[in-house]
Amino acid sequence: MTRSVLVSVVALLLACGDSGSSNSKKATDDDDADRPSKKSTSSAGATTSNSALPAAPLIATKFVRERPAEPSSVDACAFIGGMGFACVNALVAETDPVKQRYMRRMSDADAKQSFDAMMKGEPGGVAHAEIAMMCAEGGACKQKDPEGNELDDGYACLTKAQSMAFEKMPEAAAVHARACTCDPVRAQIPVMGGYLACDGPGKPVARGQSLTVEEAKDIRDCAECNHETGPLACTREIERLQKTDAEVAKYIRTTHVPRCAQP
Repeated sequence: MTRSVLVSVVALLLACGDSGSSNSKKATDDDDADRPSKKSTSSAGATTSNSALPAAPLIATKFVRERPAEPSSVDACAFIGGMGFACVNALVAETDPVKQRYMRRMSDADAKQSFDAMMKGEPGGVAHAEIAMMCAEGGACKQKDPEGNELDDGYACLTKAQSMAFEKMPEAAAVHARACTCDPVRAQIPVMGGYLACDGPGKPVARGQSLTVEEAKDIRDCAECNHETGPLACTREIERLQKTDAEVAKYIRTTHVPRCAQP
């Protein structure tokens, strides 16, 4: 495949978001190969560490919900996998500030797990690595390539920066800064399986650093409606958030948990 054709395909991916995903995918299907590999956080060590947390009453429900065939809205950040940019697309489109904060929290948990994996020498890589070519090498933001495609989408530049960071390339910092200069809105959360993001224009940041291993696991287990660990994970999440974000705690208790109890 020539570079011009590949660039056009990448541009179409960014423009279309999840609209190009197959409707034939079943809710029971595993995440596709685009999801970066990452060692399971349900290891014996993580379970033991979680069990050491203060006891909390179980939510009186059983989680039975499976992964939706086409995750959208909040689900795009809860059930990650498939199209790597689904979560940021959904977050940018979301208008409810409570849902936005919960979506960022779910993304932060994935970032924490990804960062920890990298520190152990087990980086998982990024989804859609080819999108990195849509980030310009330098010069003015939002310039166009020879085929007329606009460059410097925030997700594309984060993909490039994160790939470099996993390879410990010093140029990663400059590309990370470019993402936050050229398109901080679409770089406000890390790419799936990454941890680099932007706190606003010109503000590069590594996400998820304030979370503990146990908290990140609880966030993900609750978000994904994990059948075994989800109820207790959501209970702990609600208790934590009562002190820091009561509105998100209420959303989990009154909206998310009841959905987890439904097929």
